[in-house]
Amino acid sequence: MARTTRAFCALVLLASFARADLLVGRIVDANGVPVAFGDLDFRHAGGSGGNPATTNDGANALGQFAVTIATGSYDVTFNPPRGTSLLGVQRTSVLVSGTTNIGDVVLPFGRTLSGVVVNASGVGIAGVNFDAIDVGGVDQALLYDSSLAGGAFAFNVPAGAYELNIDPTGVVGQVLAPISLPVDASAGSIDLGVIALQPGFLVSAIVRSASNLPLANVDIDVRDATTMQPLHTPGDDTNASGLVDVVVPAGSYYFDFKPTFATGMAPRRIGPTGVAASSTFGIVQLQAGLALTGVVRDAWGAIVPGANIDLVASATQVEALLVADGTNGLGAYAVRVPAGTWDIEFKAPSGSNLGSQLVPGVVLATNTALDGVLPPGVTYACIGDGVSSIACPCGNNVLAGVVAGCVNSLGAGASLRASGAARISADTLVLRGEQMPNSSALYFQGTAVAGAGSGTAFGDGLRCAAGTVIRLATRTNALSASSYPQGADPAISIRGLVPAGGTRVYQVWYRNAAAFCTPNTFNLTNAAQVTWAP
Repeated sequence: MARTTRAFCALVLLASFARADLLVGRIVDANGVPVAFGDLDFRHAGGSGGNPATTNDGANALGQFAVTIATGSYDVTFNPPRGTSLLGVQRTSVLVSGTTNIGDVVLPFGRTLSGVVVNASGVGIAGVNFDAIDVGGVDQALLYDSSLAGGAFAFNVPAGAYELNIDPTGVVGQVLAPISLPVDASAGSIDLGVIALQPGFLVSAIVRSASNLPLANVDIDVRDATTMQPLHTPGDDTNASGLVDVVVPAGSYYFDFKPTFATGMAPRRIGPTGVAASSTFGIVQLQAGLALTGVVRDAWGAIVPGANIDLVASATQVEALLVADGTNGLGAYAVRVPAGTWDIEFKAPSGSNLGSQLVPGVVLATNTALDGVLPPGVTYACIGDGVSSIACPCGNNVLAGVVAGCVNSLGAGASLRASGAARISADTLVLRGEQMPNSSALYFQGTAVAGAGSGTAFGDGLRCAAGTVIRLATRTNALSASSYPQGADPAISIRGLVPAGGTRVYQVWYRNAAAFCTPNTFNLTNAAQVTWAP
């Protein structure tokens, strides 16, 4: 009779799951060790239709799972339990039909960021949210990303450097200021210790256009008035009514109101403004802005993504506040600015080995298109710091971070700098040597860098410019400096017979007769390596 009852119950159970199937497998770590009591989350493939009904959506003590779910295609997230250093993984478009065995799902090891978050009185705070933004601007999907009772928190991230945003705006019963911390978890897990959050004050505004209409999606940036460093201010975009409020600690700040380009409004900065209590700006009205657009290319005509555009008022040299002032993947930019006369500078992206272009005195009275052309940049070599190049002949190295040649009898390394545009068609390049004795100095050009790029010992310094060498000119230093060209001197590209696209190395060889270092009576600056545009 008991057997009959059990069989009947089994039939009822099967009937209740008609058209339901099983997804089975095992969760393990990167060493193949089962992960006990992991959790599985399911969504319909592509995120459509929300979450499906499931039964038994967790792993057992051996890491095994057998989830009952209707036939279909799902995006499945496999989550580790709290207290491990493991990261969750997602498999997309997992097709479940009948009993589907997907085998072992491997969870990689991550880095644990842990600590305790407290208020100014040292009391632990529950419900503080954490976001980790990587160097590419990607917000990591964090598990267990809120502090527990007593303020303790622990969550895992992949190895790497992050901006850790700490958001207490969901905490009940007290107003605390959000903060952001740089964290480098490349080497291992980090105990961040006790993080104290300061009392926060609500600052609000209603943002309107020049026509007094509400402006939505205006971004508010808050910067420390002394350091100009931005504060972390969650929820800092205006709503459909133009209303925005942010929470900041007591201090003095600039508030930047940054509308989208499509509004036609120019951004506006207010401040410095002291904050010691909750307050409001009331209605903040933005003014219409002119469209300044264009494309930035290099001297060979190739587009330059990631270039930056800066505007400074010609009369006052006050920098304009801009929104989205970089070039996109097509080298194009578009900013809104007030009417006026501006000095406009196009700056190369970091690491591009391009120079900048300054266009002074641009009068903006209507929408204006202005393209930028970035000249080839200058790199400096044979720096006498004993690290960037070989060591100086008698240990006469300059301090780390100083871009100069080996130290001379003046107690400093002589430096060479290149300025202007290295363009064959419009050559304005100037070489200037400084921190040399008031004696003779030979400016010369080479086609290669000596010593496979590290230089070779020569006199009291390092010889860098090698290959085919051309003497540009001899100067007599005055006030420890000189330059080439000057006056009626031929341009560097003409004197050096430089072809378009050619790369040349420049250096100054100067007399240093005082008893110093080696018995030789000369030394050299660092070198400047320049690639010439047509």
